[in-house]
Amino acid sequence: MIYYGLDELLSLEDKDAYWIMNLTDEQNWNKNSPFPSLLSDTTNLVVQQEQQLLLLNKKHTVLFQHQPSAQFLTYLKKKGIQIPKIKLVSDFRTYKENSVIVPFINTESIEKWSEIKGVKVFGSDSSLVKLINNKYWVRELMLKYGFLTTKGYFCKGEEETRKAYTRLSNDSFKKYVLKLPYGSSGKGLFIFKELQEVNSILKRNGDNRLLIEGWHESDRQLNTQILIDENINILSITEQIINHNAKYLGTNFTPTYKKEILDNYKSKIWDIAEIIKNLGYKGVLGIDSILDREGNLYPAIEINARFTQVSYLTSLIKNIDKKYIESRTVDLFSKTKRSFNELNIQLDKLLSRHGFNYTIYTFAESFTGSKYLYRIYVLFYTDYQVLLNSQIELFYNYIRGGLLWTI
Repeated sequence: MIYYGLDELLSLEDKDAYWIMNLTDEQNWNKNSPFPSLLSDTTNLVVQQEQQLLLLNKKHTVLFQHQPSAQFLTYLKKKGIQIPKIKLVSDFRTYKENSVIVPFINTESIEKWSEIKGVKVFGSDSSLVKLINNKYWVRELMLKYGFLTTKGYFCKGEEETRKAYTRLSNDSFKKYVLKLPYGSSGKGLFIFKELQEVNSILKRNGDNRLLIEGWHESDRQLNTQILIDENINILSITEQIINHNAKYLGTNFTPTYKKEILDNYKSKIWDIAEIIKNLGYKGVLGIDSILDREGNLYPAIEINARFTQVSYLTSLIKNIDKKYIESRTVDLFSKTKRSFNELNIQLDKLLSRHGFNYTIYTFAESFTGSKYLYRIYVLFYTDYQVLLNSQIELFYNYIRGGLLWTI
């Protein structure tokens, strides 16, 4: 459910705005992580900078780490998307008094960089942003104000963690999650079933604080995007699609709920947004929630004081006149360099012949030294749920079968 496009409410029309996707900055807040290395072949992928192209404000400038594919830009223009101005981060200069940096997330490094450049930063200061993004702080905040929280315990040392695990096991949990303070899209989480799986983590962690929770089997994974300025504005309510390891796979932009569930959810979200607003926060806020299989609503599993990919897509989605809209993301590998047109031609042959509607809205490339890596995001939309399901199933089957490079 998209209520407003980001461009409708964001007060930047009179600003010389520069958008930057500093997606990985948040991970740097986890110091001395005890978790196994999360680095993989996909770590070096350009961090979805192309999603900023969907802002639908051609007066603004997006700052890229490298030039995007010219073929991809041509494709977006043919889709009717107005491309903003593009400038490389390394070439960024501005002398206008009304200039402002709009980062994915405001961090200490962004503030230092903007100070050097002599430009203001949109949103709240990095210390408040860091506080709100802390999963431990969010859990304590929810407990303080009486909101329902997932079953879990803060622990220091192996003995406390083992005792907490035993208590959760006695409460009939079969799956558990260790959480670090920071991380998104499944990062900063370690999911396990048996305690011996995390022995090495506990030894490395020493007496540092950890959060262990029972894994609640969720029926719906909700996300609300909010813009806080002088008022509280709900931009969207969407549903995240994740796998068994909490890795982000895509978004359902058009979920439906019974009226009593939606009303209760909005009421809880509004109360939480009021608390955050009273801290002095201004900017975009994302709240992740779950509705479990017993109908229990946990209104704030995480609070993200930053943009998300949904933030950038709100204006685009609002202009799609279809009843069902979902996205999916996949990583593709190739021994040889591939062009965007190669990808698009293959998908067009696969999907268009069935009358399916789709838009590729991210095409990111990286090279590791032995192979090329590509991360793509695809938007699917139709007026019929059965067609949407068929479209997504066909897409995944095509990829799993190795017909679209390899995955």
